[in-house]
Amino acid sequence: RREFMTRKYLETKIKEIARAYRTMPLRELSNRLGVTESSIEENLAQLIGNRDIDGFIDLGKRMFTAYSVPRTSSTKSRPKQKKAIPVDEGNIEIVRDYDFEGGQVHMKIAVRNKSNMAINNVKVLLDAPSNFKVKQPLVSIPVIEANNSRGVDFYLEPKTCGTSNIGGTVIFKDATGEKHSKHIKKKEVAIKCPLVCTSMSTIEDCQVAIQTLGNDARAFLIADLDPRLAYRAAIRTLKNFDTSAVTSHEGSDVKGNYEAEAWFCSEAKTTGGRIITRIYVSETSQSL
Repeated sequence: RREFMTRKYLETKIKEIARAYRTMPLRELSNRLGVTESSIEENLAQLIGNRDIDGFIDLGKRMFTAYSVPRTSSTKSRPKQKKAIPVDEGNIEIVRDYDFEGGQVHMKIAVRNKSNMAINNVKVLLDAPSNFKVKQPLVSIPVIEANNSRGVDFYLEPKTCGTSNIGGTVIFKDATGEKHSKHIKKKEVAIKCPLVCTSMSTIEDCQVAIQTLGNDARAFLIADLDPRLAYRAAIRTLKNFDTSAVTSHEGSDVKGNYEAEAWFCSEAKTTGGRIITRIYVSETSQSL
């Protein structure tokens, strides 16, 4: 391992390896050159942004892929490159939105690079109140090419009900290596009660529990719908919530008409009380 390595030497070695192997895990590239993965990731992002390497970094698999690596000619002098101009922060746009997915808040943030230069080493840091549990508050994007955008996803588990504001910060470097930061405008997120979590129960547990629970039944006429489609639509709807399926059955009644039944169970996070949902579809009564 070299005790000292200049940036130019590191970039040269990365290009040599990329030209020879085309695809390689970031960890192996790090071991070969004796530098950290974060340094490899940052230098690769700058090389891709400066078009010295035509390729991309797959953050999920931690793999680097190079399509081509231009060679400098020994007989002809390389044309003088234009001096990189620092990016105008006004050309970097950040948009955000959210929805609910399986009892969690799904926060979506997109970084749009409207400048004519690539930005690299982009870090999206989420700033959420303490009443949310965030598994991964920081997501890195190696490079965003000019006139391109990249989106990242955060999943937040609410601990209490109420209204909160969620914001954050985007940090990035431009082609000159200058660091910039932009605030993510806060988004108001409303969490309605009750907060629920999945509850692993048996059908026997549910049938005993409903004896002491209030009945909040609703019936819907499905005369114009295929009862099978209505049943499946109801199942898909329940799967959008943080609840566990206990049992389900599709069959026929004594008249030979279609009927189906499914049970779901969840538990309130604060009080611990059960919430039991039963779906029943009958072709005979044309109801759900």
